[in-house]
Amino acid sequence: MSYKNIYLLYVVRLVASLSFIGGILVPFYTEWAGMEESIIPLIQLWFMVWAALLEVPTGAVADYISRKVSIVSGLLLVGVGFIVYIVRPELVFFLLGELIIAIGVALISGADESLMYDSLLQMGEQEKATKISSRSGTFGMFGLLLGAPIGSLIAANYNYPLVFILTGVTSLLAMIIALFLKEPKVHEKEIVEGIGYFHTLTTGLQILWKHTNVKQLDFDLAIVHALSATIIWMNQIALTSVLVPIAWFGFISSSGILTEIVVANLIDPFERRWGTLRVARWTTVWSAVGLLMVGLGVLLNNQWVVLVGIMPPFSILIGRKSMMRAQVNHHISSGQRATVLSAI
Repeated sequence: MSYKNIYLLYVVRLVASLSFIGGILVPFYTEWAGMEESIIPLIQLWFMVWAALLEVPTGAVADYISRKVSIVSGLLLVGVGFIVYIVRPELVFFLLGELIIAIGVALISGADESLMYDSLLQMGEQEKATKISSRSGTFGMFGLLLGAPIGSLIAANYNYPLVFILTGVTSLLAMIIALFLKEPKVHEKEIVEGIGYFHTLTTGLQILWKHTNVKQLDFDLAIVHALSATIIWMNQIALTSVLVPIAWFGFISSSGILTEIVVANLIDPFERRWGTLRVARWTTVWSAVGLLMVGLGVLLNNQWVVLVGIMPPFSILIGRKSMMRAQVNHHISSGQRATVLSAI
């Protein structure tokens, strides 16, 4: 197998990540829908709960049926979800849209990383997993980098619903590109006829529970990534509290994404020079310092402390996640790969 799958996944990640809503979520809810800020985290919590509950079942779907089918179906649902979102400025449509998007995201999560790793495994180049995964994440961040300020400008000059419609369209375009992916033969060989879906599901969970190295990597990745990702959901509320103008939100998000891109391209050489464990420890400390600065900046009502504090948690999200997932992949077989990654 050539690098065709890898290149296609890069393009899919880039197009699917052209999310124009990154810079306008808070004003979308407060201005267009007329909601209180306190409801926004609850809507996002609804999404996260469903995404978490559906991760493992959809990961097993990718292992049992096809990673390609899982990715294509997920992108379709994400596109539909964004369009459902703006039918009317009412909570019921927001919750329905978030549910559909959560199902789509869960179908993609784990499946894309599994297809990428198995493609490398088939070529005998699995040692490049951290580098390739980080690069893929970089393409995704370029999409967000372009999308956030464009979305802010569209909202300012037209309306908020159009931003959501265009975001849905990009997901549907990514789905069309994903149709050209090819399932790696490494995975096809591990699909055993007569083995049911629930056997695939339980086998993957047993690996996660019983394999000491996988469990330790799982805990580290999940906790640190969750704490760092909090800044993505909460930074606009923090910025609003210290009176940063909304017009700057998209550009601040893009600055955070730039830090992700820089660190993602440094993580592989850092890992080769200092080792996975040392890099994992230092990036954890780096992220924690940033989160503390955001909290301190809000308490002191200092815009600059908040702005600086946002960047470290942003910076580690791609590279560190790619590094840790590569370590997990080295310990599991193709037949359970998507289930384990999705569970994490």
